[in-house]
Amino acid sequence: GPAFGSAAAVTSASFIAYVKDGDVWIVAADGSRSQRVTSDGAAGPYSDPAFAPDGTIYALRNEDYLYHVDQAGRVIGSPAALGVLENGAEALTVAPDGAHLAFTTTGWGTLIDPRFGKPTGSYIYGGTDVITPDGMSVPGSALGSLLYPSWLSASSLVLSDGVVMYVDSFASEPSTW
Repeated sequence: GPAFGSAAAVTSASFIAYVKDGDVWIVAADGSRSQRVTSDGAAGPYSDPAFAPDGTIYALRNEDYLYHVDQAGRVIGSPAALGVLENGAEALTVAPDGAHLAFTTTGWGTLIDPRFGKPTGSYIYGGTDVITPDGMSVPGSALGSLLYPSWLSASSLVLSDGVVMYVDSFASEPSTW
């Protein structure tokens, strides 16, 4: 596709990041100027791309690795292995200030992860974890049973248990929206 070629970073305000055939792509919000960002998705598919405030892109790969790439597809830093349950990671989102990311992880109750409580029986359990850009879990920030995060501010998330929506900040217990 055509190069974006401007000094200003392409950000989520006017562009959309998506996955096609395992690779990350970006496109203008009006559907024009589609550009392939990565080219190695066949070796391990990317998913859930999310723009950082500086225009770089975070994406999950193989459901348990966090990649950070620039718009030319160059990997920034080292890919980070995420602490995930059996179903891997999904719903990756970047805080407005870029200081944290959040993702959902679920399992079938066979892997015990103290961040999300102890599973009983054979049902899906899990939650949302908040991490730093290098993939490290922020201590005390895992939110059991709350899924599909969206950043409300640099320190607050909106999440759901499938019935009720909650607002959570790093320093308090989740409260009903």
